[in-house]
Amino acid sequence: PETDRRKADLLQVQVPVNFVCGSIVGDGTLTDLSKDGCTLDSKRRLRPGLLLRVHFPAGPEDDSQVLVTQIATVRSVDGSRAGLKFLAFTPPEQAHLEQTVTSTLKRFTGKTAGPPQP
Repeated sequence: PETDRRKADLLQVQVPVNFVCGSIVGDGTLTDLSKDGCTLDSKRRLRPGLLLRVHFPAGPEDDSQVLVTQIATVRSVDGSRAGLKFLAFTPPEQAHLEQTVTSTLKRFTGKTAGPPQP
């Protein structure tokens, strides 16, 4: 089923990020990362429907100053955990999103998104 496929595409990560939503600025940790979204653990209280600019570390491991920004919407909230869906509206934005997720996964897990390799 769809739920099983979705769970299979999630990779466990611990990616430190910061985010902005209007006047709300916060930081947190991304977990359960996939090409479509992730879980954000944060002390900031978020609510479904908010649009966030999420800043990922994108440089080499020794350079945390290089950031990539992705837009995400908050789909659900459970305590300090928020389910985010990444938004990409055009093919170039989708390609950029996939590149960001892939490079983040390589940096933090050594793995890439997509179906398991045989």
